[in-house]
Amino acid sequence: MSLLSLEFAGPTLTVNNANKMHWSERSKIIAFWREQWGWLGLTTRVQLAQPVGIEVRVFGPKVGGQADAAGHVLLAKAAIDGLVDGKVLKADDGQHVLWSRYWAPFRADDVPKGMVRLAIDLVGA
Repeated sequence: MSLLSLEFAGPTLTVNNANKMHWSERSKIIAFWREQWGWLGLTTRVQLAQPVGIEVRVFGPKVGGQADAAGHVLLAKAAIDGLVDGKVLKADDGQHVLWSRYWAPFRADDVPKGMVRLAIDLVGA
């Protein structure tokens, strides 16, 4: 049962891209995602006390290569940290997040090149 579903679109960052970037460039993208998800979490006014599972779906552009299922794990981690910052989750440790699942990326017509849309479902565990 889904407790909360959220989506946000922003600049892409895969593990492979991150390994080729300067650390400061990578850090800016991760900080951006964390901050945006923190604000998104605050606007929901939802605070989940029970343990959850997390399902992560990534929607990429129709053009270009497609990342593997865990290719956007850095963005997902930043988003989950943002949900902790935004008080949706108490913490992202093993007591509060029991599992996470990363779906293979989908292609979407509405996502421009260089961007991705991340969808996170918090599921009762």
